[in-house]
Amino acid sequence: MLNLFRAEWQKVVGHRWAAGALIWIWPAGATGVLVIMILVALLGDADVQQAMGIAQVGAPAQWTDQIIMTWNIPNDIVGRFILVAFAAIMFAGEYQWGTWKNLLPRRGRVTIILMKFFTLGVFVVVAFSIASLIVGVGTAIPLAIAGVPYGPAITGEVMSNFLRDFLVQAFTTFSATLLGACFAAVAAMITRNTLAAMMLGFGLVVLEMLSMGLFSLLGWLFGKPEMISLYQFMPSYNLTNITSWITWGRPTPFMQFGYVEPNSLALSMVLLVLWVAGLVTVTTILFRRQDITT
Repeated sequence: MLNLFRAEWQKVVGHRWAAGALIWIWPAGATGVLVIMILVALLGDADVQQAMGIAQVGAPAQWTDQIIMTWNIPNDIVGRFILVAFAAIMFAGEYQWGTWKNLLPRRGRVTIILMKFFTLGVFVVVAFSIASLIVGVGTAIPLAIAGVPYGPAITGEVMSNFLRDFLVQAFTTFSATLLGACFAAVAAMITRNTLAAMMLGFGLVVLEMLSMGLFSLLGWLFGKPEMISLYQFMPSYNLTNITSWITWGRPTPFMQFGYVEPNSLALSMVLLVLWVAGLVTVTTILFRRQDITT
């Protein structure tokens, strides 16, 4: 299994343009912004420093918030599109280059596709872990130059809360990657073309997000407006809700429909696990039954 993981990792990293443009761009972008902030702290006046968020305005910056909020990027709509695009390249590429035909006789299909899912998830989590640490730790440099405090002080309670939030955000990103990979994998099985799989994957993400409108329409047709609350079981709601709980300490405010209570953090995490497990299982079954040789 370790050798298979290494092989899949090498394939992911080997897509230098795709990995660089879609995934590694975030750590690189974080580094670039940090360099600019340092230059502004050294050379800019007070107004420029305030505009860049370096000079203290209101509450002092918190390194815990800086690190945690970086994880919001892959969990919003733009981030989900990026993950689908990257996964489409990874899965559809296997069809376009004919590599499935060489791989499948050597190992079972289930093992290969599950490892591909796992490797993609780990790769994205590693990349955003690096980006979040660059932002969180690196921001201390321009703030120190500007003479702005950067808390909170490291205590047992602070680290405990931080590690909990960090792991939940990493779990959410890993889950979002697997959800996007499932959409992309199904699209790749149907189209066997990278660009077509990407477009179809985007469409599946949009359809899932628009399911709130479908539930609203069904509620209007059947005279039961509370049916819109079914959207609280969908992946997009629970991804947003988990991020809201971790970032702001409350459920997603614009999804409180008034018919039922908003999902708790624990419920959203459970529902997300169920969605991931279900979609990975369905995708694996479809892959097992597919004719790869033609």
